[in-house]
Amino acid sequence: MTEKIKLSRYSFEFLKHLNTFILRANLFSAKQRPVIALSGGVDSVALAYSILLSVRNGICVTNKLPRFIHIDHGTRPEIKKEMISLKKWAAELGVEFSSVDLDLSLSDGNFEMKARSQRYKSFNSFLKEDEILLTGHHLDDSFEWTMMQSLKSSSLSGSLGIPVKGPRVVRPFLCLSKAQITRFAKDNGLMWFEDESNNDLDFERNYIRKLIKDNIAVKYPKYLKHYARRQNTLADKLGLSVFKNESTKLDIKKRDWGHIVKVEGSLNEHCLELSKLITKSSSKGRGRISDQYIKLVASYNKSNGEYRGPLSFSGGVKVYYSRPYVIIVSKGKSPHLYSVSSQIPDCVPFIKKANKKTSLKSAISIAEKKTQALLDEGVHFQLAWRNAHGQILYWF
Repeated sequence: MTEKIKLSRYSFEFLKHLNTFILRANLFSAKQRPVIALSGGVDSVALAYSILLSVRNGICVTNKLPRFIHIDHGTRPEIKKEMISLKKWAAELGVEFSSVDLDLSLSDGNFEMKARSQRYKSFNSFLKEDEILLTGHHLDDSFEWTMMQSLKSSSLSGSLGIPVKGPRVVRPFLCLSKAQITRFAKDNGLMWFEDESNNDLDFERNYIRKLIKDNIAVKYPKYLKHYARRQNTLADKLGLSVFKNESTKLDIKKRDWGHIVKVEGSLNEHCLELSKLITKSSSKGRGRISDQYIKLVASYNKSNGEYRGPLSFSGGVKVYYSRPYVIIVSKGKSPHLYSVSSQIPDCVPFIKKANKKTSLKSAISIAEKKTQALLDEGVHFQLAWRNAHGQILYWF
């Protein structure tokens, strides 16, 4: 399975929401390879498949295929068969698979904490330098954790829920509910396994989960929506939010034909502001723009500074980029080149050498008349002249 996969509308929106969250929270970079903690439950199976689909369809921040790691706690005899099925599934997907055996017992005191500690210790020992671990924790898990911490601790940070980021681990499904994840899994015909120990109410997490399902969720069906908003507000006030202030780092220059944007770092940190800028230049609604923007960010973050464009957006908008610049051209507009000699602060350089026998006046005239064509062809100019005026640069 190496080609792009056709998606249903729900799966498309699911992946769009997931990858927008990954970008905004800057969960991992284009240089990192995702490693999925694959238990075999619906959450981890859906995470593994959604990240793989995102990479294959070009909407993930990285183009590196994920690999899967499975942990056998040694507490269930049927897990060996499950591991074989997961390994076969990974092979069908063309994904690397590893399995680690632990020696734990359900009768151990504080089994949940010991199992968690051993799992992460094993994961860390298997991670390579350029890899990052992804787990399938979601909003429902975080709400359960918040409830448990609220009953056992008075710490505000402790009641924030499960962290989105940790040392070499991220949890991209914390922007989704269990119901949304299960629907995605069913929508794509995925198979998963149910762990019978999840029904054992002697475990604290299972007891809280049943309490929520049988009582809170019935009485307050929108509890997760309000929980997510409240926790984001609290995290922001405590200075613990994963969403950075985006508006202070973009250097935006307005032109009569569009905008020139100088970007510091990756586009992940500027998702909201830059997508709004593109939407403002378009005659279409923001839904379609959002879809296209995800692909722009993924492409930009994978580039090594080479020129690319035009990327066509709904409403006639064209976008070009060459790190660290993004050039947004509004519908029906054409950018203009200007030229001066010597030092030019914050210019957009062009990198093709001209014939030094060509007169300066002729070179400028040709470039100014063919700006749009030069952009479409990806032609960059850097005209060096052996005279007192020094180097000539073209910029927007």
